[in-house]
Amino acid sequence: MSRNVGDKAVELFTSGYNCSESVLLALTREFHKPTNRIIPSIATGFGGGIARTGSTCGTLTGATMTIGLMVGRNKPDEHEKRDAVYEMASKMIVEFEKQFGTSLCKNLTNCDLRTHEGYEKFKSQKIRENVCPKFIRWAANYAARLMKTDKI
Repeated sequence: MSRNVGDKAVELFTSGYNCSESVLLALTREFHKPTNRIIPSIATGFGGGIARTGSTCGTLTGATMTIGLMVGRNKPDEHEKRDAVYEMASKMIVEFEKQFGTSLCKNLTNCDLRTHEGYEKFKSQKIRENVCPKFIRWAANYAARLMKTDKI
């Protein structure tokens, strides 16, 4: 049985990439985009809800970067492409929030990764291993379906 893109993203996460890097890398490979030294490094700062601040889940930022890469504009007057990216990313975030109740990393993990106590809780409760993979798998699979449905 072939693995889906969500499983591939989780495998990358398990190998040591952060959530955002894993989703971006798995999706760019899925859509046969070059993964030079920019990918996944451009996503490095988005792990832990943007630099461990607990903001938007890195899985969503990684998926949004991929949507931008696939659909986004290269010129400032390409408003239709910009609007398409906004619409797709917004749809994904709304569905993620319906599924998981929030899109904020600090609420999904119930940890403040900026504090020593929060980071220790994250490690001791194995949240990276036991909680985060479901978000990674969901975001990668959802973004892939979304992009394939829109025939990009």
